[in-house]
Amino acid sequence: MYNFCALQGHLPAEHANDLSEVKNSIVYLYSALNVEHHQLEHERNLKAKLEKLQKEIEPLERVNPEEVFLIGSWINSLFSLVQFPNVLAICRKS
Repeated sequence: MYNFCALQGHLPAEHANDLSEVKNSIVYLYSALNVEHHQLEHERNLKAKLEKLQKEIEPLERVNPEEVFLIGSWINSLFSLVQFPNVLAICRKS
């Protein structure tokens, strides 16, 4: 937050009064719009979403690394067959 008191010492009196009026208006708007409550509510919503996502990925974090490697190898093999269909034709002839 800005230090309006420090600025007021360097401004002519009329500008200092204008600055005070702006400061008071900001404080009034802040309280009228209930900004603090909105920020707290937004924080609660974000925390709830984070907890939900953590619960969703928890089973994925418990996956055995060997299973991940085997699945990756299987997918690479399938990709090779799709990328090089002639290999599949040669395998069928054998």
